[in-house]
Amino acid sequence: MKEYFQMFTRAFDFKGRSTVREFWMAMLFNLVADVFFAIVALPFIGDLNIYVIAYDSLVVLYCFLALVPTLSLIIRRLRDTGRSGWNMLLALLFPIGFAVLIMYLSQPSGFSVKPWIANLGGEGKTVEQLKKEVDEQNTQTYGDQNDITDVDYKIDEPEQKEQKQPEKPQQPIEATNDTDNLEHQKMLEQKKMEYKKKRIAELESLKQEGKISDEEYSEMVSKILNEK
Repeated sequence: MKEYFQMFTRAFDFKGRSTVREFWMAMLFNLVADVFFAIVALPFIGDLNIYVIAYDSLVVLYCFLALVPTLSLIIRRLRDTGRSGWNMLLALLFPIGFAVLIMYLSQPSGFSVKPWIANLGGEGKTVEQLKKEVDEQNTQTYGDQNDITDVDYKIDEPEQKEQKQPEKPQQPIEATNDTDNLEHQKMLEQKKMEYKKKRIAELESLKQEGKISDEEYSEMVSKILNEK
């Protein structure tokens, strides 16, 4: 039911993406609506002509209301496979073109080997390409999180003055080293957490722009949070 209402709330979203589930669930409820109209027109079944007129009137009214939402949904579904929304014109080449269009609409996200690129801003790229770009951007900004070591923090430490320090007992030295290690570990964890927050924020932006679905967003966020 959620997918059906999304078809209307995103009626004028021609640049986003829609998953296989979103598309076919909306189409299923369109079929249910058709059956509902046939039931509503049953009181006129006594006169077949009046019944047909009543049923056709309801169907035409619904088609008028759902025309733009359905077209935008088809375009988003095609873009989610990495293809141009203009592929919907294949439906005019009935029956072969229509069958090809149904095959395209049934393919998973990012299926196309050579995705359609609408502009230099990245519109029309597959989900896999967007994920890769986000990871590369984060790596350039923060570096590889697997390569984060205590050495990263030694740069910020003030240089020790070259002077002789009085010798201290062995026990206090060990305690000081343990404290430094704990501080470095806390700083390491803090940097990793900032790195994860940045990635999640960028994924949130991609979801709001319709470039990734809610399911893909949840899966990627869960993966980020589970990283060690």
